[in-house]
Amino acid sequence: MQMKSNRILATQGESLAREYLLRNGYSIITTNYTTPYGELDIVAKDNDSLVVVEVKTRSGHNLPMAENSISLSKQKKLTRTAMEFIAANEEYSHLSCRFDVIILFYYAKEDNYKLYHYRDAFKPIFQSAED
Repeated sequence: MQMKSNRILATQGESLAREYLLRNGYSIITTNYTTPYGELDIVAKDNDSLVVVEVKTRSGHNLPMAENSISLSKQKKLTRTAMEFIAANEEYSHLSCRFDVIILFYYAKEDNYKLYHYRDAFKPIFQSAED
């Protein structure tokens, strides 16, 4: 049994997350949207919501650790990057915006993944002038 590299795990995890979202009625707008402030793994549309999806893929299963990997600092970066995305794509500015997190665990022994989807995982965090 061969362990997958972190890059392969991440790539496969994001692909599985996209497939999952599509199966559940989301429209994918873009993936890996990058600004100087950060990257949005997946930007999708769910009914009247713009959904920013952060994807975390891990080998092994430690849900509390995976959930805690979305730190306050990371939430601020995601919020700022989402604001940049909306500013650059005004056609989505009328939509409400929410932040979802998808966590995937890879089990090498079975060569499969288990997916957890957290809708509205956190509220946007706006930075103060001091940040």
